[in-house]
Amino acid sequence: MSSAHTHSINRNPQRSRTAPLASLDARIKILVALAIIVALTFLDMSNFSALGLAYFAAGALVMGLAVAVLLGVSPTKIAAQSSIVIPFAGGVALFAPLAHITSWSVASVGAAYISGWPVIFDILLKSFSAAYLMAAVMESMGIEDFIHALSRLKVPGIFIMLFTFLYRFTDLFREQIRIMRNAARSRAPHLHGWRLLAFYGRMSGNLFVRAYERGEQIHNAMLSRGYDGTLPRA
Repeated sequence: MSSAHTHSINRNPQRSRTAPLASLDARIKILVALAIIVALTFLDMSNFSALGLAYFAAGALVMGLAVAVLLGVSPTKIAAQSSIVIPFAGGVALFAPLAHITSWSVASVGAAYISGWPVIFDILLKSFSAAYLMAAVMESMGIEDFIHALSRLKVPGIFIMLFTFLYRFTDLFREQIRIMRNAARSRAPHLHGWRLLAFYGRMSGNLFVRAYERGEQIHNAMLSRGYDGTLPRA
């Protein structure tokens, strides 16, 4: 087993036990974070003015910093971890204003984006905020305590197992992105701006194919080592 894979599984973040909420019960942290996420999900920001959205974004930033301080985690590290949702949420947000178009024309598409930009902002902000909250909660307790808390909250085992796989594949996904970026820099150093974004767009399909193939290889390796549908827990 490679050292990088071992590190991703045995990762034990250094947490500040002097933070006000660092020693709070893990179940309470999870439930409070989920309650905030649900509240954000049902908050309708489509009628907010530009100034209102700016105030809301500033409030979300202050809340994120406060959560990091109270839990004793690094806000910059959590923000970096949460940014992985941006490409996926961005794809949804980019096409969201087109949902209510009645006729396809340049004028109607332009009008849809002029009036629908709050929807794009809404999707990006909510998805990043949700990922940030859960990443902060996980960082404050560690993956082992987090999974144990989910079990104590009576979360079905299949969801816990899926979450465990997703967590362990996060590092693999980041590594594939890093490899793709290094390949782009070495083979096409002249690409910048929109041309670079278009290149990454074309490469994203290759990224998912490689991730799927890697998943198949890992699944076959698990089966050969006696995997029976459940994961061992410490």
